[in-house]
Amino acid sequence: MNNFFNELKRRNVVRVAIAYLVVGWVILQFVDVIADPMSLPEWFQKVTIVFLAIGFPIALIFSWAYEVTPEGVKKTAEVDKSSSITHGTGQKINKLIIGALVLAVGFLLVDKFYLSSEKGVVEKARAGQVTIAVLPFSDLSPEGDQEYFGDGIAEELLNVLFKVDDISVASRTSSFAFKGQSLSIPEIANQLGVNYILEGSVRKSNNRVRITAQLIDVKSDRHMWSETYNRELDDIFEIQDEIAVAIGEALSFTFGKTVASTNNVEAYDLYLLGVYNWNKRTAEGLTKALETFEAAIKIDPNFAKAWAGLANTYLVISEYSDFDPEISQREARRAAQKAIELNPESAEARTAYAFTLLGNYSRAEEEFKRAISLNPKYPTAHHWYGIFLTEAERLDEGMAELQIAHELDPASLPIQNMMSINLMLQGRYEDALAENLEILVRAPDYRNALWAMFAYNAFLGRAWEGMPYLEQFFIGIGEDPDLATRFVEALENPTQREEFLKGFYEVLARTDQAGKQGQFTNYIQLVLLLGLLEDKDRVLANIRDGCSPRWFFRAPAFDFLKGEPDYEACVAGNGE
Repeated sequence: MNNFFNELKRRNVVRVAIAYLVVGWVILQFVDVIADPMSLPEWFQKVTIVFLAIGFPIALIFSWAYEVTPEGVKKTAEVDKSSSITHGTGQKINKLIIGALVLAVGFLLVDKFYLSSEKGVVEKARAGQVTIAVLPFSDLSPEGDQEYFGDGIAEELLNVLFKVDDISVASRTSSFAFKGQSLSIPEIANQLGVNYILEGSVRKSNNRVRITAQLIDVKSDRHMWSETYNRELDDIFEIQDEIAVAIGEALSFTFGKTVASTNNVEAYDLYLLGVYNWNKRTAEGLTKALETFEAAIKIDPNFAKAWAGLANTYLVISEYSDFDPEISQREARRAAQKAIELNPESAEARTAYAFTLLGNYSRAEEEFKRAISLNPKYPTAHHWYGIFLTEAERLDEGMAELQIAHELDPASLPIQNMMSINLMLQGRYEDALAENLEILVRAPDYRNALWAMFAYNAFLGRAWEGMPYLEQFFIGIGEDPDLATRFVEALENPTQREEFLKGFYEVLARTDQAGKQGQFTNYIQLVLLLGLLEDKDRVLANIRDGCSPRWFFRAPAFDFLKGEPDYEACVAGNGE
């Protein structure tokens, strides 16, 4: 029986079955979308289903009996196994499956995001609400190396607008998602659901800066205000204040004068570069962010925002690299405490500090609530508070906070990814898969979503269905996609696990010597892989080194450890 199943896999029958079902679903979604506009008769959809049902067994028989070769289609029995290209064909089928799923979810998201955004603009305009987005300022510098500066100026202005209660501001992630796209202002405004756009450009050379900013009324497509500032770089804080005041006058709002966190322009420039690299959310970007935030602090040790940026970077770097989680937590707490000491009213610093207290629930919750009261529109505060509540097994409350974060920053991939994790822990696997499919529509190479699509399918006993995502994950990090096949085979056949793990650790050692282990897989993905294969000794060793994040070890992959004292202490601990 095992040999028969292996032959089914070799001939790609399993892949063809999955691909047929997915493509059939896409066809049905397409027919459903065009039925009303094309005035199709009611029987059309039923006939489509019948034809698809008839074609299913035919496709399976064809994939078993025939093989695609460089010379054309031949009977499988006539093809020498040594020259077979079924593996290459299988890779193409995997890409077809993922592409079809992404296309299908795309149909579903058109109404959810595009049409709802269009309606949202009309509703908000009727209500007279001011809704605004700040686009990244274009870099017009001679060397073209000031993208971070343009992004930073735009983000600083966005943060000022966030503090006005009566203005609805599109999040940074959403606004910056349009960078480099050739869309018109009305098109961008329509997708973001705003009726005003602030855009501009920067030109920086030596100690001179030229900033152009303009506020556009989308409905009338006219410039409500426009100004160009030619100044010394030392005047950058005054320029930001003047732009804010001008926007306020144009929209009949009053802004308080912003308080500069530093008077040192060099430190501020480094801070903007740190924020730019932090937002990249890559191992390389986060490493550079640490360096630039630390450089800014070295110039101005009292620069509170740089300390907060340093704390935020330490808090996420282990997720994207092999940086030691214990060290990152310790350094994050130190930096956050310093930021709070310098500015007790910083929501960013309070949020970062709270996230370092996840082992002390009462203190952490107090800090999260304080941060949210200081800035209710700060999406990271709601995001990380949602993670905290999820870890505390208050899943419904956690989802509520994550949904607030998602509303504030709908384009954030990490927020939506955490929503899928919360759903997974609730046992709502299909809903969790749907969230990750939505992510892959917008970011097909997002590694956390690819890994989650495999993991959740594996939890449901459908590892082979999830394997195409695992293959894409390995391809994305420059590794052999065959690792996915060998992993799933080991997952389903315990006798192969020891051999697979031996080879896998050889790969880890090789990539570590090449200095790219963090690129290969992060801490969470690695331990989850070991959990799925029930590598008891290594998983327990990781738990003893640090049970973090606690929610992670409540995933079904670690059910085999129930009853183990170290595991039970990990998942039940509350740090009180």
